[in-house]
Amino acid sequence: MREKDGACVTTFEGRDVTNAEVLELARVRAGKTHEAQVATKAADTPWRCVAGLIYTLQMAGFGKINFSALPPSRR
Repeated sequence: MREKDGACVTTFEGRDVTNAEVLELARVRAGKTHEAQVATKAADTPWRCVAGLIYTLQMAGFGKINFSALPPSRR
């Protein structure tokens, strides 16, 4: 997850995905586990991007969302 040119961008398995794609992908995974892991490469990712993704994941069925910024060595 990152901000690019003022827009929130979510990357899943190496490709950028839309909110609709996130919802579809997350629904499949939420049936198996109710806990999601979200990592961002930027420690200063805007809260509106974080909140939007959390909301989408909750709509998909996740009850717990763990959010973290990757350490510099993994960026």
